Amino acid sequence: MAGNLPRLQNIKLDPFLESYAPSYIENRKKDFVTLQGLLNKKKFKQIEKLSHKIAGSAGTYGFQNLSLIGNQLEDAAHNRSFEKIEVFLHAGIEYLDGMKFQKAQ
Repeated sequence: MAGNLPRLQNIKLDPFLESYAPSYIENRKKDFVTLQGLLNKKKFKQIEKLSHKIAGSAGTYGFQNLSLIGNQLEDAAHNRSFEKIEVFLHAGIEYLDGMKFQKAQ
């Protein structure tokens, strides 16, 4: 399972998104805190919905790896797999904490 997780990388942003990316990432970090709380309460349906939102919005912003993590979280929540959700939550937090941006040229 761990082999399917995206690796940290430098992200080249479209100039239009440069000003939005930092607040977007901070908001997703808050979402992952929320997801952890939902997991502690075993609120799988709510995890599924929030993960779907993360997957969609990340793809829109060009953060394909974060979108993949969101999709994996959504699937794990749909299957009520507590252990997989924990793995993907950790991967998402690690990914967000390790993001570095470069200006597109």
